[in-house]
Amino acid sequence: MFQSSMKLDEVRVIGRDRAVEQLKFLVVQQIRAAGKEENNYSRSIEENDQDLIVAAIPK
Repeated sequence: MFQSSMKLDEVRVIGRDRAVEQLKFLVVQQIRAAGKEENNYSRSIEENDQDLIVAAIPK
């Protein structure tokens, strides 16, 4: 599993849509750096008390 996160304070400043796009981009870069095929992963977007998290989970 690959994931990237951003503090909610920063998400509020740049906007949720832009934050999600940035985090998706970072996760894709992690997948590619590991030599994996990004189409073999599904994306998950979660939020907890402090962070917005985008994860890539193997299908």
